Amino acid sequence: MAARNPGVSDALAKLARKTSQVFDDTFQQLDQLASVYCQEARSALDKGLSLTAENFARAKSRMIRTLSSSDPVVSTMGILVDSDVIKGLPYWLDCIERDPDGAIHAAHNESLPWRESFYEYLTADWMSVPRSEHVKYVAGPYVDLDRYLISLSVPILVDDAFLGVVVADIRLDDFERMLAPLLSKANFDCAVLNADNRVLVSNSASFPVGELVDSTKLTSIPCSDVGWYVAAI
Repeated sequence: MAARNPGVSDALAKLARKTSQVFDDTFQQLDQLASVYCQEARSALDKGLSLTAENFARAKSRMIRTLSSSDPVVSTMGILVDSDVIKGLPYWLDCIERDPDGAIHAAHNESLPWRESFYEYLTADWMSVPRSEHVKYVAGPYVDLDRYLISLSVPILVDDAFLGVVVADIRLDDFERMLAPLLSKANFDCAVLNADNRVLVSNSASFPVGELVDSTKLTSIPCSDVGWYVAAI
């Protein structure tokens, strides 16, 4: 249902633009990063060589530069190479994290020795959907150890063969803080919802976070092209 009241329409449009800007800019950066990994893989494959971790590790500096220049709300960036793309490895993972002061380092959560028994990387939505559909994807929010995350992922494809994904994470609390000024200025009940019609951020008890909502009853505006939207009652 499209927004009709001009005031509601304007406030929702601002929310939608801010959310779309972060998603679109991040996806553009991930697309460019995926192309770098694709070129590294293609260079080896065209020579008849098997892929190794070194083929993907060469682009680490590019990933660091990409995270450095990304929107401040993006906290983590990484690559996950699919099962057996690198012979003998169930998968290969390399992630970096940005601190609030801008310092970038290896994502410490990835190195926890018990993490693999807690989290199944290969079956995560941000991995499985790009693998099966060869499309970009936004997953979440979901629990990752001690935090709620939103993950944006882009497939790495060589001649339509899926090699893995590049991923950017946004902490849900940072996402909420980013939108809080716009939500507080809206003089009506509104929220940001994901493609499953679940409330992510809200300014009202009418939209409790985590609630599943009947989208047919909402006045809404889409965010980016990933199925997310902003809505008012």
